[in-house]
Amino acid sequence: MGPTTICLSGEHDAFNADVFSAAMARAMATGEADVVVELHEVEFMAVATVGVILRARAILRLQSRSVVLRSPSPCAQRVLSLCGAADLVERSAAAGGGP
Repeated sequence: MGPTTICLSGEHDAFNADVFSAAMARAMATGEADVVVELHEVEFMAVATVGVILRARAILRLQSRSVVLRSPSPCAQRVLSLCGAADLVERSAAAGGGP
C-alpha cells in the first residue's frame, strides 16, 4: 500500500490549523504508510501549519513512518526554510521537480 496523500491549497494559518491537524490525524490512522503532503497550490502558509507537520512527524517517527512534503509553492518553501523544516521536502521537488 502506498503513502496517504493530503493536498493543501489556498491559505493555511492559525484559524484553520485545526482542520489540517484533523486531516493529518485521519491520514496517520489509515494504515502503516508514510504521509505525503502536496503543497504546490498553497498561497499562504503560517507557522501554525508547520507546527502541525512537525507534530505529525514526531508521532510517525515513533512508528517508523515519515511525513514527506511534495512540490511546495514558493511561499510554502520560504516558510519551511525559515522554520528549519525544509529537510522534509522531497528531494526531486526541492530541485524543481514540481507536480
